[in-house]
Amino acid sequence: MIRCIIYTDAEKTQESVLVPGEHLIGRSRSADIHLAQPDISGKHLKLEVRPDGVTAENLSSHGTLLNGNPLLEKAELKEGDRLDLGKHIRIEFGFAAENGPAAPQPPSEDAGEAPTFVPGATAPTPSPASAPLEAASSGAGEKTDCFGGTPPLPEDGESPAGEAPGSREGVLKTDVMRTRLASMEEMNSLRNADRKRSAGKTLKYVLAALGAVALLVVLYTLKSPPREAVLSWPVDSRGRQLGAFADPGTGGHRAGGFSLAYPDIKGKTKVKADKQQITILTRCGRDGSVPLRIHFIRKQSPAFLGQSRREVLSGMLTGLQGANRRWNLSQISDVFFIGAENGLPCLSVEYRREAGGSSWYGEVLFFRTGSEAFLRLAEIPAAERARGQSFISNTPFLKFSLAYLQRHWEGDPEYRYDGNPGAMMDDISRHLSKQAPFEWARTYLLLQRVLMECSRNRDDATERNALAQLRRLRAMQTVWYNGQKIQYNTAKLAGDSHKENAVMELCKTVFSSPDDLRYFTLRRNIWE
Repeated sequence: MIRCIIYTDAEKTQESVLVPGEHLIGRSRSADIHLAQPDISGKHLKLEVRPDGVTAENLSSHGTLLNGNPLLEKAELKEGDRLDLGKHIRIEFGFAAENGPAAPQPPSEDAGEAPTFVPGATAPTPSPASAPLEAASSGAGEKTDCFGGTPPLPEDGESPAGEAPGSREGVLKTDVMRTRLASMEEMNSLRNADRKRSAGKTLKYVLAALGAVALLVVLYTLKSPPREAVLSWPVDSRGRQLGAFADPGTGGHRAGGFSLAYPDIKGKTKVKADKQQITILTRCGRDGSVPLRIHFIRKQSPAFLGQSRREVLSGMLTGLQGANRRWNLSQISDVFFIGAENGLPCLSVEYRREAGGSSWYGEVLFFRTGSEAFLRLAEIPAAERARGQSFISNTPFLKFSLAYLQRHWEGDPEYRYDGNPGAMMDDISRHLSKQAPFEWARTYLLLQRVLMECSRNRDDATERNALAQLRRLRAMQTVWYNGQKIQYNTAKLAGDSHKENAVMELCKTVFSSPDDLRYFTLRRNIWE
């Protein structure tokens, strides 16, 4: 009888009795003796049990050691031999006779041979001598080891229960069962392998999710912001507008004049200025991505006092076209007003021109005061016209002080310089003392002519007096206009249409000059 004892890490884990025939040892489920260690091949070792002994043959590329030496060919095993498979498995063999330990001997002819029972075949009729063995190896009281084989033989001097010592003459031969219960070591190994697979899948899913999130973050970071549909004033990272002011020679808006406002982006803005012109090269758009050019031209001439706004603007545009003929100008706009309170009357012209090998779209803004005329040109690349036309048209790039607006005046083309400034100033004082709204139109006309005479004669003292009276007149007009507006709204709320119409017609009579913003406000009925 040959006993196969298996040790895992020096701990006994399996023990079985080998019957004659071939026995495969390995990690495969079809192996006769199953080992679950990862360094064991599916078919690692083959044992051939014969009546006269047992041989071992290595089948694995991992190799097998016989008593510490590599097993290179089929070898006969002896009592006490050991086989090492992998790093953890050791197999030892024991040889025992029926009545005690002895070398394997072939069975005698007198003793006979017990029948071999093959699973699935019809069992042979037991002889009387073998019946006790069949009864002991079958039925409800059958005992087998954990590997499905016959239990180990009793030690010397012992006999199975109910049998006298030395009464067993043979042992039933049987095949090793293919289906058996797994050992605790195998179950733990399977559990560990399953945990590793589960942990590996979870780790893969987590890493895949993290990779996807990281990829989205990178793509979102690298992705440029959506293109601005309509250009606007550039801002910094906090959303504050980036801008600065340039003084065109009036002292600036803080000193009672006006200033040129422009986007100021560090490293992207250049300002060139002289007495007659200021050129600013900068950028617009929320992110400062679109080139913007601002040109401010200042020109003074006594001839401007005898010309209308359109005549002065046309003459200055002709001068620009003379310097560069590659201009395409549109129609001059109607008068409009910019600034606080009554505002400043202005004209504008859209244009397209070629300069520096590029095509530019822009707008000319024109206004004047006394004998001075001003042009402000703001332009962007023609390719950005669709996005930038509204920005260019609605942004004056100018900041006026209230004092400048209150003393603003223009020449009168119909006046021929035949008046007496002193006498006209006396009439102005009398009209203002009466506070008669119906005489304000004539009062403004007298002030306009006095200022024209002072400009021609360089009478600074009288000019300062006339400007003071002009501010007084405009203050009186503002107070009276606001009072009428209150009466109009009161009558409208009360449903008194008669009084409502009377207030409206009175205001239209007082503000009858198209050089006044209130003239258009009243006639369009938008003063609410």
